Amino acid sequence: MPKVSDIFMNITTKPTIIDEDDGINVIHRMLLETDPISRCIYVVDKQLKLIGKITLQDLLKIVAVKRGITGNRHFSVRELFEYVSKDIKAKNITVPPCSAS
Repeated sequence: MPKVSDIFMNITTKPTIIDEDDGINVIHRMLLETDPISRCIYVVDKQLKLIGKITLQDLLKIVAVKRGITGNRHFSVRELFEYVSKDIKAKNITVPPCSAS
């Protein structure tokens, strides 16, 4: 059973949402434009139902793993996004939403 600390996120009154079929360019732009504290966008389907979220931290981990980036070299966010396939869609990298009851 998840604890509150496992799913805690800063609350925003105007969450940034994108469509599940939006591509990496939209994801990149929206992550850079969102609140710098949360760096999180929410992914919705055609009926505006929440299907998940994408955080900058999660996305950078995915990029690094898919490209096998290791070592001590530091990459900027812009450089890491250059490693991502332009065909990737939001629904392919969405993390399922968390909730507490």
